[in-house]
Amino acid sequence: MVAGGTVHRLKDSRQNFNNRHHMMAMVAGFVLALALIGVPVEAKVKITFWHPFGGPPFDAVTQEIIDRFNQSQNQIEVVGRAADMAIEKLLVAIAAGVAPDVYYMDRYTIAERANAGMLTPLDDLFKAAGINPQEEYLPFAVAESTWRGRIYAVPHDTDARALYYRVDLFEQAGLDPSKPPATIPVLEEASRKLTQRGADGRYTSLGFVPWASQGGTLYGWGWAFGGEFYDPASQKITANHPKVVAALQWLQRWSNLYRITDIDTFFNSSGGKDPFEFGKLAMKIQTDSYMAEIQNRNPQLQYSIGPHPYAEDARMTTWSGGWSLVIPKGAPHPKEAFEFIKFFCGKEGQEIWMRRTYHLPTLRSLLDSPMLTQDPRHRVFRALLQVSRSRPPIPVSAYYWDRLAWALDQAIRQNRVPKALLDQVTEEVQRELDKVLSQTAR
Repeated sequence: MVAGGTVHRLKDSRQNFNNRHHMMAMVAGFVLALALIGVPVEAKVKITFWHPFGGPPFDAVTQEIIDRFNQSQNQIEVVGRAADMAIEKLLVAIAAGVAPDVYYMDRYTIAERANAGMLTPLDDLFKAAGINPQEEYLPFAVAESTWRGRIYAVPHDTDARALYYRVDLFEQAGLDPSKPPATIPVLEEASRKLTQRGADGRYTSLGFVPWASQGGTLYGWGWAFGGEFYDPASQKITANHPKVVAALQWLQRWSNLYRITDIDTFFNSSGGKDPFEFGKLAMKIQTDSYMAEIQNRNPQLQYSIGPHPYAEDARMTTWSGGWSLVIPKGAPHPKEAFEFIKFFCGKEGQEIWMRRTYHLPTLRSLLDSPMLTQDPRHRVFRALLQVSRSRPPIPVSAYYWDRLAWALDQAIRQNRVPKALLDQVTEEVQRELDKVLSQTAR
């Protein structure tokens, strides 16, 4: 019985194979016939997309958007590749004539890459598509995507920085959790009440550390004090703006008051765990995507979110970064690449990304989405996007970032004079900017 059944299955299998083989031959013959009588058979244009997402959740979200686009039309097929995103790899690919059609790029580097001739300007493609990027996208995202009056990138996602705080710890310290500290003096007082030392003098809990997490950049605090970092009209670096100096002086005072070595010991003893989630750090500066991390690891955590604190003589602000899609210079299919970019950075693509990653959109039309208007935590970030700043779109942006990080480290760890540090940063970055601009002019 078993053997006979096996024979019948083998016959059926051979018959199915023959049927499929016959069908494939008919299709091939049909296609050949069309070609012989002059009827064009159009193949899909294959688009390659380099992105950095090799792990969850971003790999799955990226592929979902790619699949949606591929299913939405029959002329273009996008193939995504989680690639080594070192800029040298892209340079080599461009020089060799094998650049990807689409590349995922940090927006604050756009000016630098455009100035180096690595990117295709998109103005004509925007115009042909009937899209005005200044109307469609948030102003700071468009500014980051622009160099010398031409736009080189389509904004994708963005973020903003806000004050996360533990509701339960506020209540224990006698603080009103419905009133997060908005100004620097109120923040200082709240941190004092939320900080405790043990019998051995070590911190058992800290209220706030300004340079921890996403607070660890001078851009955020410089703007919070009312400072400026660049004058686009004169193309001058202004790292030594009086208000930026005031911000660095404040950070240094905090380091001296709480003793940087004791703060380091506190964080080093956490065993790699997040002290905010474990009730040891009451407040921290973080981005919107941190909500997704908490939801995944500790959904019952009692926390809330308030705006980024600012100086009393300044105004509420924050800063945003984010990513974009670009077409590298010499990419073989710019029109088809732009069709995919429009989808990925358009309403459907950004909605998927926002829902799955908690990142914020750059499309103005999505600021009224229920996710941002109905959830009280998201509403904080939605409001901050209206006043958010972005790093200067200049061709030495990465160098400027590094030098500001150096100045912050020297001020809080070596107790060096903030004004002298920022004078040095201003001089060094200006020299590099002038060099690059003069080379471009020639």
